Amino acid sequence: MTKKNEKHPIPVTDAGVVFSGLLKGLGNFMQTVSEVLDEDEPGNGIHKSGEFSLERSNQAHSLYGVRLNMNESGLPKIEQFGTVPGSDLREPVVDVFDEESIIRIIAEMPGIEGDDVKTDLEENVLTLRAERNDRKYATEITIPAPVKDTIKISCRTGLVEIELEKI
Repeated sequence: MTKKNEKHPIPVTDAGVVFSGLLKGLGNFMQTVSEVLDEDEPGNGIHKSGEFSLERSNQAHSLYGVRLNMNESGLPKIEQFGTVPGSDLREPVVDVFDEESIIRIIAEMPGIEGDDVKTDLEENVLTLRAERNDRKYATEITIPAPVKDTIKISCRTGLVEIELEKI
């Protein structure tokens, strides 16, 4: 008979088995989300695929993922990030903050300095690119409000911060 407050030992498992199960679960999740989107909105689903492999040195060769947010209308918005398949180009994780007088964008680009960052603003789309040594990043960001043409960029330890003044 077990006492109410008796602690049961937690079984110890091989971290590799747990990690591979996590990756398999992530892959299954992405596939399910893609199928749901394809059913609801043909042609607008997630069509990118990725590969994640580990060598004995435990270095990741590819990274991919999805982020689920709510858009301005309160509907789910799914964004992908990671290595672009078939190239050495990476898509950074990006957060967009619609503040009172500015749009603030934070992009994670490890290994990048401020001088490496290039931007191009056309209508409501900001194209962000950066390259240093073997690290190349690129993404397009939809701006949620009209902004002026001036772009303020700062970079600290691989975090790129962009400020766009609202009109």
